[in-house]
Amino acid sequence: MQLKLKNSKSSLAHKALSNYTSPPDRNQASSNLADYIHYARHDLAGLAHNNKWESWKWHGIGSFIKQEFINSGKCKDAPISHWLDPQFIDFAKAYIRERHSLNPSEAQGTQGYRLRALRFLEMALLEIKSSGDPADVDQAVLNHACTLAEKMCNGQSIPDVGRYLQSIASLLHSKRIVISNIGYWVSPLRYETQMGISVGSAGDKFRSEKLPDPAALNALAEIFNHDLDPNDPAHQRDIYSTSITALLLSAPSRAGFETHHLPVNLLFKATDSFGKEQTGLRWEAGKGFGSYVKWVWEGMAPVAEIALDRLTRMTEEARNLARWMEDAKTGSLFYRHSCCPDVDENQLLTTKQVCAALGINLNGAAAALRKINLDNKDYRYSLHDLWINHVIPERQKKYPYFPYIDAKESAKGKKGGLKFSEALFCMRAKQLHPRNPTSPVKLWFPTLPRYLQDVGLSNETRTSIFDRHGYRDSNGNPLTLRSHSVRHLLNTEGQRGQMTNEQIAWWSGRINQSQNQVYNHMTEQERVDRAKAYLTEDNHPVDIVSFDSKNIDLVGEQERQKLISPTEAIVHGYWHINFHRKTATHSNFDVQPRLAGINTLYGRCEHDYVLSPCEGFAHCLDCSDHVCIKGNGSDEQEKLSRIKELMHLVKKEIDQAKENLDDGDWGAQEWHTAQVRWHEKLQSLVDILESTHTPEGAIIKLAGANSQTHLHRVLRSAAMMALEADTSPRELIQEMLDAIIQKDNEDEAIKVTLASNKEDSER
Repeated sequence: MQLKLKNSKSSLAHKALSNYTSPPDRNQASSNLADYIHYARHDLAGLAHNNKWESWKWHGIGSFIKQEFINSGKCKDAPISHWLDPQFIDFAKAYIRERHSLNPSEAQGTQGYRLRALRFLEMALLEIKSSGDPADVDQAVLNHACTLAEKMCNGQSIPDVGRYLQSIASLLHSKRIVISNIGYWVSPLRYETQMGISVGSAGDKFRSEKLPDPAALNALAEIFNHDLDPNDPAHQRDIYSTSITALLLSAPSRAGFETHHLPVNLLFKATDSFGKEQTGLRWEAGKGFGSYVKWVWEGMAPVAEIALDRLTRMTEEARNLARWMEDAKTGSLFYRHSCCPDVDENQLLTTKQVCAALGINLNGAAAALRKINLDNKDYRYSLHDLWINHVIPERQKKYPYFPYIDAKESAKGKKGGLKFSEALFCMRAKQLHPRNPTSPVKLWFPTLPRYLQDVGLSNETRTSIFDRHGYRDSNGNPLTLRSHSVRHLLNTEGQRGQMTNEQIAWWSGRINQSQNQVYNHMTEQERVDRAKAYLTEDNHPVDIVSFDSKNIDLVGEQERQKLISPTEAIVHGYWHINFHRKTATHSNFDVQPRLAGINTLYGRCEHDYVLSPCEGFAHCLDCSDHVCIKGNGSDEQEKLSRIKELMHLVKKEIDQAKENLDDGDWGAQEWHTAQVRWHEKLQSLVDILESTHTPEGAIIKLAGANSQTHLHRVLRSAAMMALEADTSPRELIQEMLDAIIQKDNEDEAIKVTLASNKEDSER
């Protein structure tokens, strides 16, 4: 991986001066650090609901373990010597909690990235300063942390560490916790070129790697089509993995909590405007998007229904157990499953009966009982003892928000909170374990890592779904599937199918439409072909509406054919008529770039405010930089009503001027003429906007005038100087002047341009 410095020395020096503040002495820095930790620990409630401050591992975040002992984080208990340095660990916890409080809805993975950066910073502190005190962080420590990350990480995670180290350095500086000035430090670990939008073979290769391996998808499809029995424990792992993949292929989704936190009744049927039944899924998208119906594309609808049926049947017994626990009448009684000993609730049990009640295999029963802190001798426990003193406490420890699946759902409560008894993926403990039997009395909820293990590489303890069924790629290498690559695939197919950005973002449960580009992996040739299609004459014809100048009605087809040929464009009366979009050439482009429009009272202003303020004195409807858009939405109709109100005021001016004329006021004649012309123009505009012949999305603007931008003025000045000095052919200079001359707005026509849809009109 090639790493590049972001800033030159001069820019770094400038930034250093702009961010420089006198660093505190050590006593003041230590006091500031203590204040910061106290604030995060005692004043912020985030991440505190099920995480004790003193704990070395925080649920949903990660472990505060040294980088060199990172594997200890997977253990139930890690020795104190493996924890982050005592001088550093409280700062790390404070930083994680304080950052979370700024954005509680951010993905859990973000906190994991921060924790990784903190580990490298602690490691660098100890190696450079022989101390874990955050006050000792300086440029040398930060640079060494980057060097360690480069050695111990790979791929995109390297610049990620640098980015979060830079954020930590900024906080240390702003809170005056360090005794060195590090406010200007920037990470030398830079992101590689954005290959997702690069051209050439390298860009195509990068984009293809973001998509799933077709061989892996084909293998999962074949396994899905096996005769899988939801009630057969041997088939349940395959059902789980293939069904999740089927749901991911049904609509672009995130495979984490989005997919796993689904209700059992998520299937939704509706009839569209064409009378065709459509299949949707009741979905709650992450990252702030919220709940909505995610529609399944037609080809995957029957597959999604099969997957949901299998999952529902496979997890029904677990939901029965959850309902038993939720019910106040039965919650204190042992769950009587099919293998439960048929004895009184308080009768003492033999070891064999205890194993049957808890679903423990008799082979190795003694060791299994000791592992869960139970005695392996006869007549020590009754069903009541096992339920009240073992099953329920273990559930309360593992799922403290029961009957809800987690804290987020518990916060919703009766207003939509998901309970175990309503969850599609509510399972029983060990239900997907390759060897151990399923527990009949303990609940369990699978998460994304469980799915990734089954579609990833096999290891000593687990065999992937591909290896279980003997699937390999064409070179004999193991197959794997990255869950997020399926989301990339569906987004790319949406782009190929020419869905709008709004449609793709909605389908994906994505708030920011600009992120669609990250998921668009069309090849370079596909993009070129699409651009050519939009710019050629035979594709996507754009009609320009034609109006009769007298009765303001659409010119009939026969009259239009008499006026012009289908490939020409003329001005007919007030209106500019065009029938087809011509091939784009340099002569078709205006010298003024198309900028983002600014909403006005009547439409949208496209003036270049970067170069100059408004030069029309806000006389919008008489300005060539202003456009009105035909539409039936509330916003467009409100703007139309304002135009009508303005026209009514102009009519009053006309009546007043007429009265003055009748009274012999000779000066009123010019005002009367101007207002009559202005009223006619407004009436024409209203008739266009109200005409049923004007399609939705039509863009109406004054025709025949060029907007006078700074560039126009420069060109006009240069042309006049050339004429005066006689340094260029006068005919050429005159032609340029004619092209950029400012015409009289009073004589301007109104140009109507049609867009294929409203979004195109706003582009």
